[in-house]
Amino acid sequence: AGLGLSAGRMLITVRFEEFNLDVEIAYQGREMLFSQVRPSEEELLKDDSALARLSGFLITHMADRIKTEAKGDQCRVLLHFDH
Repeated sequence: AGLGLSAGRMLITVRFEEFNLDVEIAYQGREMLFSQVRPSEEELLKDDSALARLSGFLITHMADRIKTEAKGDQCRVLLHFDH
């Protein structure tokens, strides 16, 4: 929401079972992209979008699987964590 990707409320669903944690984020807006490349320190100081790229980069290193879906302006982010 802080990145201006969502145009309203977000629905976050969390499911936990013995070996898995799944997080689903559904919202109306623009699809979130997850960077595989860490922005440089210079980019973080000069580029307003670099913080969003850093966030996406960190999430890719924490989650075991990430899936994004977009149909029109309806978006979903699915994060899976092995416990």
